[in-house]
Amino acid sequence: MIETPVIKADHFDKFMCTMNLCKENCCDINWNIGVDEETYKMYENLPDDIKEKIYDSIKVVSNNPFGAVITKDDKGKCKLINDAGLCIIHAEIGEEYLCNTCRFYPRRPVKVADEIEVYLELSCEAAADLILFNEEKITLEPGTITSHRKLPIRRTLAASSYCNAADPNIVFHLLRSLSLYIIQSRQYNIHLRLLILGLLIKQAADLVKSCPSGNYSQIEHLVKTMFEKIESGYYLDFSSKAMDTLEPNMDLVLGFFKEIEKSENVINRCSEQVSKGFNIDFHEKLPEGFHKKYNEGYITYLSDKEYILENYIVTAVLSDGFPFNFRYRDSIMKNYTDLLFKFNLIKFMLVGIYLNNKGFDRWKTAECVSYLSRTYDHSVKGVLDME
Repeated sequence: MIETPVIKADHFDKFMCTMNLCKENCCDINWNIGVDEETYKMYENLPDDIKEKIYDSIKVVSNNPFGAVITKDDKGKCKLINDAGLCIIHAEIGEEYLCNTCRFYPRRPVKVADEIEVYLELSCEAAADLILFNEEKITLEPGTITSHRKLPIRRTLAASSYCNAADPNIVFHLLRSLSLYIIQSRQYNIHLRLLILGLLIKQAADLVKSCPSGNYSQIEHLVKTMFEKIESGYYLDFSSKAMDTLEPNMDLVLGFFKEIEKSENVINRCSEQVSKGFNIDFHEKLPEGFHKKYNEGYITYLSDKEYILENYIVTAVLSDGFPFNFRYRDSIMKNYTDLLFKFNLIKFMLVGIYLNNKGFDRWKTAECVSYLSRTYDHSVKGVLDME
């Protein structure tokens, strides 16, 4: 067994896969599951009966970064799942023979500077429920992960593509630490926190690119000054206007839902409820009174549960490498725009669902957040690619 030192979110070790009890089991949905080369070769030494079952269910492909994928039946279900809904590899020969994707999902290892950080992905319903409904602030803590093989690190933060500093990771940690602090500053409402975050990123954008080699004084001064303002309650006078100031670009939000209608994506189950809840058609002009209904729905169902939105944003900041994101590698302001769009998507969707159901629904919340994550977070395109 291999023990790997990691930094992990405090809820990480509490995750338990619900397996065949999961409503949208990751083995049953139509995802491409890549089989890494190391695992593929391990199967060659298995007894013929199980080896034949496995290789009959794997297809070697040239246009996949893994080199091979697990095939699905005509319903999109993994062919390695037995009649009880369990994986035959896991059940018959053990977890150590699972490919990296199946072995670690929804856990995601990310290389950040000289450390490995691990998070849970919101695209898993059980993980989403665990993350979103933790009323305490998410924290990071050192620990270890014990596994049969090395952790499969598929993402490495490339801070140098953003910053000219001798050690850009110093700049990254300064900005990420304050970003997390802002998002978790509960003396301010969630909309004001995002506006304050926008102020930080806007002021930091030019400093990041021009940061002289080895000189971080300007970034450090910015971080220190904003921290002191937040601590002192400097921004509290802006609280009442924050939600109106942060009003979403509804053309982009509706455009997203119109786009997914073209597919058979599971998120359509949620978007139908959103449409009914607001009594709108994504293809038509928003009716008069929509914004009033939207804001009243938020106040009624979500204003006392802002920790849900906070945890969603914190998870995005951590897993995306914010503000030096993996999606937009040329601008931290673009990454803020992308984060804000995700916030507006999830807020719009949840308010619509609660209006349709005439009440708060915990499991529906986790379900639809996971569907949104599968659709948006697992896509290479972001909001700026939609314009």
